[in-house]
Amino acid sequence: MGAGVAVAGGGALVAAAFALRIPFLNVPLTADEGGYAEVARLWAHGASLYRSDWVDRPQGLVLAFRAALAGGATSLLQLRLVAAAAGAALVVLVFAIGATFGGRRLGLWAAALAATAGASPYVEGFTLAGELLASLLASASILLVLVHRRRPRLVFLVLAGVAAGCAVMVKQSAFDAAAATLFVLATERRSGRCRELAVFALAAAAPVATAAAGSGNPAAWYQAVVGYGAHASTTQPLLKSLALAAAAIPPFALALGPAFVLAFVGWREAPTLLRAWPVAAFVGVCVGGAFHAHYFLQLVAPLSVLAALGARRLGRRAWPAVAVAAVAAVAAAAPLYALSPRAQAAEIWPADTHLLTDASVAAYVRAHTLPWQPIYVIWAAADVYYLADRRPAYPYLWLRNLQSIPGALAGADRVLSARRPALVVEAQKPQIIDPSGRTSAILRRDYRTVDEVEGVPILAPRARR
Repeated sequence: MGAGVAVAGGGALVAAAFALRIPFLNVPLTADEGGYAEVARLWAHGASLYRSDWVDRPQGLVLAFRAALAGGATSLLQLRLVAAAAGAALVVLVFAIGATFGGRRLGLWAAALAATAGASPYVEGFTLAGELLASLLASASILLVLVHRRRPRLVFLVLAGVAAGCAVMVKQSAFDAAAATLFVLATERRSGRCRELAVFALAAAAPVATAAAGSGNPAAWYQAVVGYGAHASTTQPLLKSLALAAAAIPPFALALGPAFVLAFVGWREAPTLLRAWPVAAFVGVCVGGAFHAHYFLQLVAPLSVLAALGARRLGRRAWPAVAVAAVAAVAAAAPLYALSPRAQAAEIWPADTHLLTDASVAAYVRAHTLPWQPIYVIWAAADVYYLADRRPAYPYLWLRNLQSIPGALAGADRVLSARRPALVVEAQKPQIIDPSGRTSAILRRDYRTVDEVEGVPILAPRARR
């Protein structure tokens, strides 16, 4: 295949990856997107990350949101355009990985699958998710490892290690590039592998060590970035994890099912690195135990490359197989294209009904509070803080924080009892976390309902007697 044809085809696929996200640009902001944006804004304004400004993600993700906000991407539309650009950039990297390993044709096949499956709304491909951003770094790392193996230069391995370490510092589960490369280097039998293993491992560890040391409080950093996730995943009941895993199968199948089938075909032909990569990515999806649909974005790049290898095994049927897989991913999402943004959100996140009303609630809060007044959202609508541009009265912004962190719920009750929030948004019933009724009793005693926005009660503190 000529270079001109490859460039034209690759450019068309990059454009497709961007265009396939356009129908979802105005889908309501998610709690993760809004929460990370709010944490980034508070951090930029002087808050102390992992203490007064708490998040269970490494600095890399928050820095990405700070960069987006500093660059002017502050609205819903602008954040989604950043996500679309990231999705398009991932297609470029997938093409480069495929082309480096097996030629331009293989690169185009892999890019076609990444462009279509990766944009699927069923894996939240249009959102500015940590998995998407981390995949860029993980894919860059794999590409650099392949380049090093074709033209051995330690600088490529150093850069690959740094990229792999940075991926983990965007999302902890994005250890796929690091794990796959370390596995290959540790199991190969050839001269120089021990030196390469040491170089890569040290380079990958550097961003992690820098993040811990640069946090200003390594103990608080470790507890938030490592300890919290380990505690939350290990204390979750097995039956709940299995139920969440089962519920994740349909969105996975709709978005990545065809690519998975082709990847299975390509398994035997793939080199160790390109088999270890998707395996490590799959482990990363599973370790958290929550199985949110956007976790599967971490699988897009490795599955697409492995699926392209599967297509190559089909010989003359390769192009039709890739075309069918790509069209299937688009066709599955097509019924959502014509829906309104709220209807799209209802289809994609049927359990997160608060997303349909959060923008209206945030507008009310912004109109009825002063910029310096804190608010509190019960329990899990972190995006309201960002949309309203009001700081939280309590640092834990997500439902799982309050469920998993010892003493977190009691701390929230103390904040409510002290009547610190200027307004309380009852986005969810207090009983979801506190079946004892203590939180509800505090709200009845110390707050009064002042309004209701699309069915969501807005409470204000009672005057002290």
